[in-house]
Amino acid sequence: MVELEKAKALLKAGGHTCVFLTKTGVFTSNERGVKPLLSVLNADMGTLGAHVADKVVGKAAAFLYELMKIDALFAFTVSEPMRASSSPSTAIRAMMFGKCPASALISI
Repeated sequence: MVELEKAKALLKAGGHTCVFLTKTGVFTSNERGVKPLLSVLNADMGTLGAHVADKVVGKAAAFLYELMKIDALFAFTVSEPMRASSSPSTAIRAMMFGKCPASALISI
């Protein structure tokens, strides 16, 4: 999990919202929501086995991470619906849980 620690350090040090460490390189973003994830998917960056650090992971982001087949995920904040969901699978390992402000606004 050394790569996950690197992604986490880049997230904190760079003030980014999302950091991907893939076999082909590093992708960082300062954009919010699922936009950086969609950018990675559209760029076809080879996310299989990637290690990702993200500030906030909601249910939509979790499903996108599942689609990307990442190996590990660190998140500062995870929404209640994502935490309670049986999908995405256990392949999505959020390692730190907080309370997502958007969860209070959405009932799923």
